[in-house]
Amino acid sequence: MGDDVAAVVEALGLDDVTLVGHSMGALAAIEAAWRHPERFTRLVTIDIAPDSVSAERAEDMVAWLTSMGEAAYDGMDEPMALWRESNPIAPEPLLRRYVDHALAAGDDGKLRWAYDAAGLAEAMPTWVDPERRWRALSEIAQPTLVVRGESSAFVSRDDAREMARVLPDGSWVELAGASHDMGVQRPDAVAREILAFAGL
Repeated sequence: MGDDVAAVVEALGLDDVTLVGHSMGALAAIEAAWRHPERFTRLVTIDIAPDSVSAERAEDMVAWLTSMGEAAYDGMDEPMALWRESNPIAPEPLLRRYVDHALAAGDDGKLRWAYDAAGLAEAMPTWVDPERRWRALSEIAQPTLVVRGESSAFVSRDDAREMARVLPDGSWVELAGASHDMGVQRPDAVAREILAFAGL
């Protein structure tokens, strides 16, 4: 995925790119910036750390992704309730838009999650590689901002501090009133941090 990101940037002829990734996207962004440093000027990782995906968590995620891949809904009520349970602090309109965007209607009229759950479940065990990711961070030359949610279950405050320390040009920030899905919980705050970091 990191190679794909770099290939898109190259194909579009983009310059002065600030690469931003959240969760799985942040893992891909780390790989992209590390393997293709010439393509990116700055990097922002949002709520992921090299140790975030343990073997145990990967197993849980595979089970969850498998169940998501098999799920089908008659309307929005059930998927909204499911996502609300795991994301209680997101504002209702933002959460509804988030869930609605992630669903697609099948030929039978039922709503299903539009992402490749089976493909992600198959790839998940390969994400358990903290040693590689710490090495990548230590070799990423671009200025990098590490963002964590105050209530994150994926990145501890110590993790964020250590990431900023290991990065040759790293800093970190913590967003109050946010957990892992801060893009739907505190989108304005996330945008402010990114824009300020990018000098925009």
